[in-house]
Amino acid sequence: MKILAKLLFFLPLLFFCSEPLSETKHVPEITKFSLSRTQLFVREYIDVQASIKDVDKSDKHTFLWSADGGRFTNANNNPTQWHAPEQPGDFIISLQVSDGFFRVDTSATVKVLAAP
Repeated sequence: MKILAKLLFFLPLLFFCSEPLSETKHVPEITKFSLSRTQLFVREYIDVQASIKDVDKSDKHTFLWSADGGRFTNANNNPTQWHAPEQPGDFIISLQVSDGFFRVDTSATVKVLAAP
């Protein structure tokens, strides 16, 4: 009986939805991905930031920065800072932006040099 009641409630919603989600929502676009430098020394930091464009002006966006080394001042802020690790090498800094429906990603490589 409970299943029938749920079916009777949700079934009309399937037929009366105005448009499919893919036709009403738009994928956000990362229009700018900038690092203040792409080469730095160990234990230094750089500023990282992004700009986005979304046709759906009312969407709230979340930012998630990640890297395969080092750390961020706040990985959920835009802009933020990335602090280089204590070992030299090439590190990939990535950004994931979501509007709650779609997710887009981008990344760049940073070279960390040994201290002079």
